[in-house]
Amino acid sequence: MDDEFFMREALYQAEAAACLGEVPVGAVVVRDREIVGRGFNAPIGEQDPTAHAEITALRDAARNLGNYRLPECALFTTLEPCAMCAGAILHARVARLVYGARDPRGGAHGSIVNLFAETRLNHHTAVTGGVLADACGELLRNFFAARRRGAGSREQWPGPRGALPMLTLVGRGYCHLCDDMASALQPLLDEYGAALEILDVDADPAMTEKYDELVPVLLLGGVELCRHFLDEAKVRAVLSGIR
Repeated sequence: MDDEFFMREALYQAEAAACLGEVPVGAVVVRDREIVGRGFNAPIGEQDPTAHAEITALRDAARNLGNYRLPECALFTTLEPCAMCAGAILHARVARLVYGARDPRGGAHGSIVNLFAETRLNHHTAVTGGVLADACGELLRNFFAARRRGAGSREQWPGPRGALPMLTLVGRGYCHLCDDMASALQPLLDEYGAALEILDVDADPAMTEKYDELVPVLLLGGVELCRHFLDEAKVRAVLSGIR
C-alpha cells in the first residue's frame, strides 16, 4: 500500500461529502498502514464551521486510538489544508501530512501561508503534496460546475439520477453484525424504495483484501456510508438527496 492507495480512500470520503451536498473533501488517518480515522467535509450538515474533513478524521482517529495526540500517524486529505486544519494537525502531533490538490484560496502549505514551515512552532509535520492531484481537483471542479448549473450535488452521484438506489452490504460469510445491519436497514429500504444486495468478501479475493478487517460495510454506488453498525442519519440524508 502506498500514498495513492490511501489518497483513493480519502477520495471515497470526498465523494460521500458530494452526495450530501457538501464541498467534496475527504480525509483518512493512517497508522502502521491501517486506517484508524475517516472524515469528510460536513459543516452544512453538522451546522459546525469546524467540521472540515481533516478535523472529523482527526476526531475519529483520536476516539479510536484513545489519545488526542497522534504522533505515529499520517493524515491523507484530498485538498491542501486550511489554516484551521493545519493548526489541528500540528496540535495533534501528526507525523506526516499527504494532500492532493492545491487550494489557492485558502491553503496553509504555501498557497496562502505556510504554517508547516514555521520554525517557532514546537512540532513539525512532514508534508507531501500533489498525490492524485488531478483526481482530487477534478472532483471539486465537477461539483462546483454542477452547482453553477443549478444541479446541486446530485450529478456527482455515481449512478443515473432517479435510478433505484442500490445499497450494497459487504460482509464475510455468516456475520451476526451483517444480519443486524440488514434488519435495521429494512425500514429505510421500504421508505425510500431502495434495494439491497449482500456481497460475501470470501467470494472475491480483491474484496477480501480491502474489507477483511472492516466488515460489515454499507456502500451506495461504491461510496462507503457506514461500517460495523448502521448510521441511519447519514443513510437517510443520502437517500433523500437522490430520491
